[in-house]
Amino acid sequence: MPIQVACRCGKTITAPDEYAGRKGKCKACGEAVAIPAPARRAEPDFPPPPPKPAADDFSDPLPGAPADETLYSASPSMFRNRPVQFILGAGLIVSPVVMLLVLLAKGTENTAAFGYFILSLVASPLAMLAFLKWWLDCRATRLVITRKRISLKRGILSRRLNEVRVADIRNVRVDQTALQRLFGVGSVGVSSSGQGDVEIEVHGIPTPQRVREILDDLRG
Repeated sequence: MPIQVACRCGKTITAPDEYAGRKGKCKACGEAVAIPAPARRAEPDFPPPPPKPAADDFSDPLPGAPADETLYSASPSMFRNRPVQFILGAGLIVSPVVMLLVLLAKGTENTAAFGYFILSLVASPLAMLAFLKWWLDCRATRLVITRKRISLKRGILSRRLNEVRVADIRNVRVDQTALQRLFGVGSVGVSSSGQGDVEIEVHGIPTPQRVREILDDLRG
């Protein structure tokens, strides 16, 4: 944009932008005239935009809301929930080794020992498969309690999530047999005000009474 400067003789001089800060001659009187730099327009001072909140699947959209802290997280126990089945399954898995030692001690001509050894060879792989399935089922199940909700997650490849907000919990049920009380495990069932039946139910979970206490404290 051209710069216009008034000379002392009254003549107006028009100079290109690249002459800003230099001197030029007035064509009318020949006097040197300083060409000023063009004045910069003041830009409005707007406040910076507020930072965006971090994305969180379980975050409260209200500003200033407390974080959804995890208060309890556990999977069903194997031995503590079913100690008898655990010991029997482990015994079947190692039974071929035991029966082989018995067979060697009594002699290979012992028909009964040899029959039990063959039977253990069949039972051991089946027990291992059952034990592996049981372990995977326990590892794939997790009960999680936060300050806002209780959720039960199931599955490894395919996932199933059942969730109830703490504010909607109507009833918390804890079941324990005498043996389960001894080992500190039990079953937990949670129902909400929107459903008539139990929405979340998990068996063999550690410290079930602690689950009830946490939910009672959250419901206030």
